[in-house]
Amino acid sequence: MTSPSLPPLPREIEAHPDHATIRARLAAPDRLLWRGGQAMVPVFPLRPPLAAALVAAYGAGQLVLGFERVAKALAAETRGLALVARREGSTPRARISRLLLLSDDGAERLYRHAEGLTVAHAPRVLVAVLTAGAAALGRATTARDAAVKVVLVQHKQAVAAVMRALAG
Repeated sequence: MTSPSLPPLPREIEAHPDHATIRARLAAPDRLLWRGGQAMVPVFPLRPPLAAALVAAYGAGQLVLGFERVAKALAAETRGLALVARREGSTPRARISRLLLLSDDGAERLYRHAEGLTVAHAPRVLVAVLTAGAAALGRATTARDAAVKVVLVQHKQAVAAVMRALAG
């Protein structure tokens, strides 16, 4: 979930000269994720710099598309982080490391489930809504005609590049 007091962002963003601007934009509570929900999320336009960052991340295999795949990927990562924490005797760090981007034409059920994912995987998942339908998000992500309503940005460099594009 997004709030004015976000957990730390990826190190690359924390070190960026425009860190405060990026943080403020990502923390902007633009709208409720769904009518009966609790999560206030930022809303961003799908501009060319964002589309370019998404295409680059997709080409590098750093995106997961579709709700079911996203849920499985996040669950697997959570299990892996728990194993590492147990082995090292530490607790996982509270840092945003994943971006969950949603098209703005999903059904309420999609947004309810997305809110559940963000709560279950907090604080590492930041959710945002794009002012674009599934067809536009699919073209921006895959560079071909595809309907995509849910995108998980996974790799730290891709997350940082998409954050910069969102805030710029």
